[in-house]
Amino acid sequence: MKLAVLVPVIVLSLSGCSTLQAATGTVSDVVPAAMLDAKKALTAAHALHEAVADGATIAANTNLCISTCATKAKGYLDLSEAYLLQADAAVKAADTVGVQAKVSAAITIIANVENLISGKK
Repeated sequence: MKLAVLVPVIVLSLSGCSTLQAATGTVSDVVPAAMLDAKKALTAAHALHEAVADGATIAANTNLCISTCATKAKGYLDLSEAYLLQADAAVKAADTVGVQAKVSAAITIIANVENLISGKK
């Protein structure tokens, strides 16, 4: 008799899972959304890198950033490009966290170039 009472309780309890799942989304819904956001951030970081590299070139050609400044800027840009290439590889590996980490590192390095060129060092 106890088993007959438990089975309906278990079935009713499990049926609530689909309602909860529908309300919160499934893991397969959340993961692609996170990767899509990471890809958007990566695209924006590539554009930022390109714009800052162009700015550094202009600064070097107009003598706003010469010698040590230009050498440091190139080093920072090379490093940020390496991070972006690693982020590209992480996208291919479907590693959302890796993409986010590499994009964050690249943006931090790009900020160093901006500060160097603007004189904030």
